[in-house]
Amino acid sequence: MIIQAFLAIISLLATLLICAGFGRLILRAFAPKHAGGLEGFLFAAAIGMGALSYLILALGLIGLLYPTAVLILMLALMLVSRRNLSRGEASASASDTMRGIIGQMLHPYIGIPIAVIGVSALIGALAPPSFNDWDALAYHLAVPSLYIKWHAIKYVPFTSHSNLPFLMEMLYAIGLLFPALGGAALAKLFHFAAGVLTVLAIYVIGKKHFSPKAGAIGAAVFAAIPLVGWEATAGYIDLATSFYVVLAVLALLNHWDEGGQWGVLAFISLGLAAATKTTALAFIPVAGLW
Repeated sequence: MIIQAFLAIISLLATLLICAGFGRLILRAFAPKHAGGLEGFLFAAAIGMGALSYLILALGLIGLLYPTAVLILMLALMLVSRRNLSRGEASASASDTMRGIIGQMLHPYIGIPIAVIGVSALIGALAPPSFNDWDALAYHLAVPSLYIKWHAIKYVPFTSHSNLPFLMEMLYAIGLLFPALGGAALAKLFHFAAGVLTVLAIYVIGKKHFSPKAGAIGAAVFAAIPLVGWEATAGYIDLATSFYVVLAVLALLNHWDEGGQWGVLAFISLGLAAATKTTALAFIPVAGLW
C-alpha cells in the first residue's frame, strides 16, 4: 500500500512536469514571453493539463483507450517538450520552486497550517474512495471506468451526468488505467494537485498585485476552508474549476497592468474552467464585462 502510494505521487509529479513542458510549447503561440517562475509554471501546467485531457478524449473517441496508447502519448509529449523541460522554461526547477515557497510564502504562522492541511488532504486522497465520495463513485470515477472497460468513449444511457464537461475525468482515466501506479488514488491525486495549484495561484495574485504577505494570507485562508480540504481528498472536479478561474483572474489583473496577450490567456483559462464544470460558464460574461 505504501509503495503504491509512493508510485502514485511520483506518477502525478511526472505527469504534471510533462504537462508543464507541453503547456509551455502551446503558450509560446500567444502568451507573454516574460511569464516565468512560479507564475509561468502555473499557466503552463494549466494549459498542458487541458491539452492532455483533450488528447485522452481523442484516444477514447477513436477507440484507443488502452494503457499502451496512453504511455505512447505521454512519451511523445515528453519528447516534444524535452527542450523546455531541460532548459527549465516551463517551470522553475524543483529546488527553486521549493526555495521560493519556503522563503516567501511559508511563514511559520501561515505555512505550518497550510502544510498540515495539505498532508491531511494528501492522506485522504491516497485512500480508496468511500461512501462520502458520492459524486466520484456515481460518475467522476465511475464513467471513466466504463470508458476504460470499453476502451472507447461511448454514450452512457443510464446516467445523465456522463454528458457533463469531462476535462478532469479524462485525467482521472489516466490513473484508472494503471492500477499498479495507484489506480483510483492516482486519479484522485489530480484533484488534490488542482487544490495545491489553486493555493499557489492565489499566492501569486496577492504577491504580484498587493504584497507577499497578502498572498500568503490569501492562500492560507483559502486552504483553511473546510470544504477545500475535504474536496482535495475526493475525486471531484470543483478545485480544478477554482484553479482555472483563479488563473483567469490573475491573467485579467496582468492584462490591466501590462496589456499584451494576457486577455487571451484569461479567456482560454475560463474556457478550460467551463470544460470542468458547466456552471463555470457564468464567469465568462463577468470577465467580459470586467
